Amino acid sequence: MKFRMFLIGIALALASCATIPNYRSLASKVVPSNVELIGTFTNGWGETFVDRVFCSGTQISSTDILTAGHCVAPDQVRQNGKIKIRLQNGKMYFATIVKFQFVDSNTPGEAKDSALLRLDEAVLMNPAQLGDSDSLRQGDVLAIVGNTFGELTHSFTIGVVSYVNRS
Repeated sequence: MKFRMFLIGIALALASCATIPNYRSLASKVVPSNVELIGTFTNGWGETFVDRVFCSGTQISSTDILTAGHCVAPDQVRQNGKIKIRLQNGKMYFATIVKFQFVDSNTPGEAKDSALLRLDEAVLMNPAQLGDSDSLRQGDVLAIVGNTFGELTHSFTIGVVSYVNRS
């Protein structure tokens, strides 16, 4: 009974602080910029997948895609040096790696995991706008768009920054 009253107290406190925003408008702006990276790869159990979605990225201009470095690190995902990209409309394009950083480290500040890809041809769409990570503060709300393990395509979720500058 005490626990139930505690939860009701938290719910009332939250309700009195602010109304819960509707994120549909935000989702409609950022989800279309999510792209799928497709390739042939072997997972940690030795299973080989051909022409499968293995990661996702975000289109930030008519030609540029931002993704994680670990997504494009293995040579096996490339086809003749290119990464196959599928947009939300189903159209396929090829991209090359422009910049790549992947340092897997447990030492604070040393880990790096980013890659910039450039499409072979410009695509007219509404790219995502990047925020300023230097202005990020505890309690800020983030939108996360992606594709976990190629299974949850174009997923959209919201998270709250729990801590900044942790070492």
